[in-house]
Amino acid sequence: MMSVRKDSLPQNILRTLSAGFGVRISELTALEAFENFVYAFRSEGVDKILRISHCSHRSREALQAELDWIQFMRGSGARIAAFVPTLEGDFILESPDGRYLAVALEKVKGVPVHLPQSSHLWRPELYREWGRTVGEFHRLSSRYTPSSKVPARMHWDEDPYVRDWEAMAASEGADLQTVWRELQSQFDEAERCVENYGLIHGDLHAKNFFWNQGHLEVFDTDDCLYNWFVADIACILTSLALSPRSEPDSKTFVKQFLYHFGAGYSQEFSLAAEEIRRLPLFLRHRELVVLGALCHKWDFSRLSEAQDALIRRLRGTGGRRRALVDLTEQQWLEAFTGRAEPHSSS
Repeated sequence: MMSVRKDSLPQNILRTLSAGFGVRISELTALEAFENFVYAFRSEGVDKILRISHCSHRSREALQAELDWIQFMRGSGARIAAFVPTLEGDFILESPDGRYLAVALEKVKGVPVHLPQSSHLWRPELYREWGRTVGEFHRLSSRYTPSSKVPARMHWDEDPYVRDWEAMAASEGADLQTVWRELQSQFDEAERCVENYGLIHGDLHAKNFFWNQGHLEVFDTDDCLYNWFVADIACILTSLALSPRSEPDSKTFVKQFLYHFGAGYSQEFSLAAEEIRRLPLFLRHRELVVLGALCHKWDFSRLSEAQDALIRRLRGTGGRRRALVDLTEQQWLEAFTGRAEPHSSS
C-alpha cells in the first residue's frame, strides 16, 4: 500500500508530538518536504528538525533501523545528522492514535548549495568532496551489520515506488510499462555482494546536505535502503540532469561533474568497472521511479508549466530506453575514472 497523500497534519497531533520534544507549535517553522511533515525549531540552544511521518509511509521498525544505521555511521566518523531524544529519553514518538510517528534530528552546520545564491560553490572542490562522502558512506556500509535489536531496512524492490510502479504509472502507456519491465528483469539477474550492495542514503542530491568548511554535512536519511551502491550515484546524476544548473548542455555538465566526483569517490571506496558501466540502466530506472512518484503525488490536471516540462522529460518519447544523459557504458566509466577529458562533450 502506498503512503497516503500528505495534505495536512491535524493540529492536535502536531501539538502532542512537538510537546514530546519540548517545543510548542508556535516555535515551529514548516519546511518544504515531499513525503513527511518537517519543521525547524530551536531547543536548548541547538537548532533541530522535527520530522513526522504517517504510519503508511514509515513504521516504527523502519525508523529504528534508520537510527541504528545513523549511529553506526556517526560512530565510524561520517558527517550525518544525529537523532535527538524526546523529553522521556526515547528517539521515536508515536501519536495517541498510532497513525503518526515523530523523530527529531540536530540541524547540521553549514550552508545549502542548491540555492541560486550558492552558485559560487559549484566547483570541482564541491564535486570531489561530494564523491568522497558517497565513497565513505559506501565503504562504511559495506562493513555494517544491523543491531540484533532492530530489523533491517527494506531492499530496493520493497520500496513502494518500485513495487507498485506499474499501478502508479498505469496511465503512462504500454511503451513505458514495457521499458520498466525490461529494466526490472535486469536487476533481478544482477549479482549482490558486499563490494557492490548495501545500505545507502538513497537520495543524496544537492538539497540533502550543507557545505561546511570543505565538507558535506548530510541529512534526510528517510529514504535509506538496501540497494546497489551505483544506485546512489545514479540518484545524484539524475537530479543534476534534471536541474536548471545543467542547462543548456546537461551531457557536458554531468560528465564534468562525474570526472571530479569519481576522483573523490575513489579515495574512499573502489567500485568495480562493471558496476560503473551499469550507470545507464540505473539512470533510466531512477528517472522512471521519479516519474511514478510524481504520478502518485501530483494532480496532473493542475500542473504548472515547470511541472509539465519535467513530466515530459521523464516520459521521453516512444518508451525511451536511454537515460536523459545519453552516454555509453564506456563513456561513463572513462568519466568516472578520470580517463576522459572533463570538458569533452563527446
